[in-house]
Amino acid sequence: MRDLYHNLTLKPIIHPTMLDSIFVSPVLCCDGFDSLMVMINVGETKDKLSRNLRFDLSVHHGDDKASLTPVIDKDVQGLEVEDKGLVLTLDDGAKMNQVYGFGYLGARRYLTMTLSPVGKHGAGTFVSAVALFGHGHYRQASLL
Repeated sequence: MRDLYHNLTLKPIIHPTMLDSIFVSPVLCCDGFDSLMVMINVGETKDKLSRNLRFDLSVHHGDDKASLTPVIDKDVQGLEVEDKGLVLTLDDGAKMNQVYGFGYLGARRYLTMTLSPVGKHGAGTFVSAVALFGHGHYRQASLL
């Protein structure tokens, strides 16, 4: 086996929590790394999800924190980008208790994610997320 532990830097984005309102992640700085993967862990929900009761995950990026724009399909791998940076829609119970991930291929320095509820969520949904930075310019990567 090859050593992966010393070649990744982990950054929590969403600590495990019950979400029932909009969540905007901290702005991630990709400076010093050549690769980024985001993992989103979606747990149980008590709400009956549908087209009108769902969560939408969108991703934005930019060269500075003040001018973030939606990612497009060529910036992301693993999930398909829809309109306005939308990369994931949680609108069905079958999409719960899953881990979703996407690789960021864009050339921008900053990245942020927004998890937006659509409709009136009563019970909320368990969610957590972590960023995995790789190919660091400096050895040794560490847990942030």
